[in-house]
Amino acid sequence: MAEVQTIDDLKALISNKRGIAKGNVFAVALPPLAGLRSRELNLLCSSVNLPGRQIMSQEREIGLIRQKVANNHAYDDVSLTFRVLNDYGIKEYFETWQNLCINQRSLEVGYLNEYAFNMKIHQLKRATHADEAFISQNDTIYSCELIQAFPTTMNAIELGDGNTDAGVSLSVQISYKNWISSVSVGTLFGVTPDESSSISAAAIGPQSQGTGRQKPPGLFSATEAAARGEGGPQ
Repeated sequence: MAEVQTIDDLKALISNKRGIAKGNVFAVALPPLAGLRSRELNLLCSSVNLPGRQIMSQEREIGLIRQKVANNHAYDDVSLTFRVLNDYGIKEYFETWQNLCINQRSLEVGYLNEYAFNMKIHQLKRATHADEAFISQNDTIYSCELIQAFPTTMNAIELGDGNTDAGVSLSVQISYKNWISSVSVGTLFGVTPDESSSISAAAIGPQSQGTGRQKPPGLFSATEAAARGEGGPQ
């Protein structure tokens, strides 16, 4: 006989699991480029989606038994929406990043390790008490890391004389090699101050010797990448 469950059982389960996850508390960690730091980018991000995954399959027939077996996987791009301030810095940020993919002046196509960076999306825990008003790294309940990510689409911004009260927003789509997830992985904004300085310097600093092309490092250190079983961008 099935066990009868009550509303008290549901309340106890929610309490034991630290409450119900809220979709309006999140953080994103993007590579610092064009003078914008990861914390500033996170403040301007108004929406983002956690990626899904589809297991592709094909039918295998043995005797009279027909069964689907996995043979590949697929996932959609990640979409982000950002608030645009009067300096249009967020649009300049993604123009700079896409310029690493294809230089808009020379029309030269960059190498993958010049423009592909790892980025993270954090689901945070909503504060339940007045003394928990500030969200910290300890409030990260789920993290998703996109491997070798870069912006493939920067959508157009529509302007009109009827948009008197609406703020300007910018939507972008991020493509990536794969994604992995874990609980409370890395720092909240995905990059340490030392790593942030090195990435920013590489993006605007001296060119790589011999090639005349810039080669910014990945967003995360080689030690952290090795711990995850992932190499740097190729």
